[in-house]
Amino acid sequence: MFPESVLVFVGLCITAVSCQFQITSVNGRPTNGGSFSSGSANDGGSQFSITSVNGRPVSTSGSLGSTLLDTNLMRIEVELVRFENPQSLMFDGRFCDTASKCDPKFTADLDTVAPQANWPGVKPLSTWQPVFETTNQDVFNINRPVIRDVCAGASVANLRVQVNDIDDVTQPDLIDEFECVFDIGRVAPDAFTAMWSTITECRSRYHSQPPTVRLFYRHREYALPRSQFVNC
Repeated sequence: MFPESVLVFVGLCITAVSCQFQITSVNGRPTNGGSFSSGSANDGGSQFSITSVNGRPVSTSGSLGSTLLDTNLMRIEVELVRFENPQSLMFDGRFCDTASKCDPKFTADLDTVAPQANWPGVKPLSTWQPVFETTNQDVFNINRPVIRDVCAGASVANLRVQVNDIDDVTQPDLIDEFECVFDIGRVAPDAFTAMWSTITECRSRYHSQPPTVRLFYRHREYALPRSQFVNC
């Protein structure tokens, strides 16, 4: 921090842990504002950098007229990348079909409210989002996103995924269930600068030991303007 720099702001604390600050001037010069909780400014001009937003580390810099974003207001994108079930297995070790491969359908729920809760989490399976469906395939790329906008601070997320073998005649048969748990760390200022995480394997509930059924994912997070949130 630069002790000779002065940032003037007004603020409103909605809760004990959620405060919104509006920057009105940097070193005596008026500026448009945004939300922040800590940062630094230079000692001779109107440049400033924000090091954390509501306790979350960020890397954002700006100047006169810049708008800063509260990273409690964020979009989480999780991409299902690849699925591998080379032996056409269902959850109990039986095969999907005798003469063909599985017909997998993926449904998912991205949970930031109770990510460590026992399966299936706080939402019933019947309300989960359909993500992807294919026929007669066991090993393939998915490359489909699951997106959630969050208006309350979140540090951990869990993408729960159920995979069923779909049949036109009989009821769906369970192939496996997965939990893709990850920490939410640095939140990018916008979608253009948001970087994807490394591709990671989800945790299988039924095939954690060989022969395995595997699901891979990656994620990224970035801030959104408050105008995109109606009920926050």
